[in-house]
Amino acid sequence: MTTDKKINTDRKQIFTEYNNFIKQIDLIDIRVLTAKIDNLGCEELPSSNRINYTTESWYENKEKQSEFHAFQRYNVTIKDIDKKNRKKVAGLSVTFCVIYSSKILMSEDLFTIFAESNLPINTWPYFREFTHSSFSRMGWVKIVAPAYKIKRPSRS
Repeated sequence: MTTDKKINTDRKQIFTEYNNFIKQIDLIDIRVLTAKIDNLGCEELPSSNRINYTTESWYENKEKQSEFHAFQRYNVTIKDIDKKNRKKVAGLSVTFCVIYSSKILMSEDLFTIFAESNLPINTWPYFREFTHSSFSRMGWVKIVAPAYKIKRPSRS
């Protein structure tokens, strides 16, 4: 078997495993684990601003074999782009812990796909609400996180 055919076979296998994994999990709870909000001295949102979002995710299988915890951290940085130094004016970081029931242990291969598709689908609405309400309390009501767009991994 050539290397390309082996890679395609391996990918098909992991997607089959992933589909079987997804069919049997259930969401139990979503909690805020940590949160931090910084307003760096601006009374209002600068009219010329750039908002950047980054994410991190990881998981833990629990000793209770029927459960795993997935963690999704969202980081938001807002910069005033009118200024030459593109000064940071605010930041927000929130980490969600999502508890799932599962008869199958989470693995690195499964989590690679899970972290790009299912985990953000479950956490993004909470992130959007948290972002909007947090910045609204600063008087910056115009900040709304965009719609989440799924990045489909290549199956070829």
